[in-house]
Amino acid sequence: MPKLRTPALFFHGTRDPFGSIEEMETALALVRARTKLVRVEGAGHDLEAGKNNNEAGKPDLTTIVLGQFQRFFT
Repeated sequence: MPKLRTPALFFHGTRDPFGSIEEMETALALVRARTKLVRVEGAGHDLEAGKNNNEAGKPDLTTIVLGQFQRFFT
């Protein structure tokens, strides 16, 4: 990942069994391009838990992704 030169937006589930948020943060610190790591609370590697967040007042995964994408790339 250190060779990445293109701005990149990453989404990471807090329950991802393949790696921790801290590991992602460490890896992204080596990247020279602009990056952002978005935590998806309660989601695993496939972000499934974040897809249908029915808690009142909380956005679903699609809303989160679109909002983050718009803020990061515009």
